[in-house]
Amino acid sequence: MKFSLGKRNESRAQWRADFRLVDRLPDTKVIRTKFLINFCFIAVLICLLLFAGYRELNKIGLRQSIASLQTEVQSRSSTNRHVTELSREFRVMANKMDDIRALTQRPIRPTWLLVELARIRTPDVVYDTLSYEHFWNTELKGEAFKVRLTGKGRTTADIAELKNRLAILEVDESWELQVSEQGNPSKDATSGVFSFVIELHIFKRSNGSQ
Repeated sequence: MKFSLGKRNESRAQWRADFRLVDRLPDTKVIRTKFLINFCFIAVLICLLLFAGYRELNKIGLRQSIASLQTEVQSRSSTNRHVTELSREFRVMANKMDDIRALTQRPIRPTWLLVELARIRTPDVVYDTLSYEHFWNTELKGEAFKVRLTGKGRTTADIAELKNRLAILEVDESWELQVSEQGNPSKDATSGVFSFVIELHIFKRSNGSQ
């Protein structure tokens, strides 16, 4: 009978005593899960902090932009008020210049008319009333002036002479002067003087009449 020591050693069962207290060993899976959960919470917290920081920086930038815009608005408002005031003063001056220009371009001015009426009046003519009207002539489509003069004359010849003198009053060459008498002079039975009504019409000449 042959004995083989090597084979006998190979056929022996490998055995080692296990003295671990399994119930007291930590659960490695639980530790790993808690670690992952904590990591997720930390990551979320970091994201929230970054987002909050971004919003704060954005708010700071917006506040600075608003402050800059408010400063610019105030500066431009001051400039705008100054420009508006200058524009208002310019309009006032322009209106005054228009009035002055219109006054100088009128063919017959009230002050000049009074002086001329005093100059051409004869001793036998007395003025009672004088009216001066400036209006728009719809037929001629232009400005027009009307002077209405009432008074008394010793004779009809005195009134006719007054009409002739009124007809040669000098006006601007672009204007035309017409003199007309409203009705015939009426004689007062008591005093023997004649009352008259004379009108002066001044209007722009048409192209054909120049």
